[in-house]
Amino acid sequence: MSHKENKSHEEKASGFKKNDLILVLLVFAAASIFFAGHLFTSQKSAGVVEIQIDGKVVETLDLQKERAFKINGGTNTVQIENGKVKMAAANCPDQICVHQKAISRNGESIICLPNKIVLKIVDGEEAELDAVTNYDMKKNTVRIAWFGVFTALALIFSYVETLIPFQIGIPGVKLGLANLIVVVALYKMGGKDALLLSVTRIVLSGFIFASLFSILYSLAGGLLSLAVMVILKKRGSFSVFGVSMAGGVFHNVGQLIVAMLVVETFSVAYYVPVLLIAGVITGFIIGVVANEMLKRLGSIVLS
Repeated sequence: MSHKENKSHEEKASGFKKNDLILVLLVFAAASIFFAGHLFTSQKSAGVVEIQIDGKVVETLDLQKERAFKINGGTNTVQIENGKVKMAAANCPDQICVHQKAISRNGESIICLPNKIVLKIVDGEEAELDAVTNYDMKKNTVRIAWFGVFTALALIFSYVETLIPFQIGIPGVKLGLANLIVVVALYKMGGKDALLLSVTRIVLSGFIFASLFSILYSLAGGLLSLAVMVILKKRGSFSVFGVSMAGGVFHNVGQLIVAMLVVETFSVAYYVPVLLIAGVITGFIIGVVANEMLKRLGSIVLS
């Protein structure tokens, strides 16, 4: 076997590479965002416990009214105390439900499997079938889920951007392709959510893929770009294409301003024509793609 063949086999048998690690980090970042969203929606204390027997809700009780009583013909004893509920006693052999700690937060439950009994905490307004509240809760859950999706996509675009050779002699300056997701978020979720998404994406991608300089440049470009896009969008006289192109131009302008401050010279202004043209081109491309994404997301209301 030749030396080249040996080298090829060694490369194939080698361990993790940089891109493998980056992929894992992206997956963990996306998972963390979704988990945080779920945690945020489930940590609210609730006021009602549903008692289900054999899959049917037989009673709904207020957690603020302390009491202890038997259910299911006396097989189990439920106790409500200090805004929490627990299974005080049960005739089941394993006693798992009895040993489980008292619950009080929305979504928590205690299950007695042998007797087919479930104690489930629900929001008081939900138990009263308040349609408006239910709608708002579902809407917020959808918003958080989509925010997680947008953040994960923005991180992926940030990584793709690191693979594109774009060097103008200023370390950390980028084209801003990841702003595609920010443009979509601006139109679907509003300025505040787009701002949060932009900052989250910049900080995470900076620590994962780049450096402190990259975070500094990206924050300057991203925030100035978003501010301009929000203003133009509110005016209503610009399409997605115009808003995106303006965002692309000012993204590069923001980075250039920081570059001037960092190197303490105006000589970097030499790159202004290149950056302005690059901003228009990338902004137009982002606008075209964002417009198509917005068409396909048209039926989803997030704002």
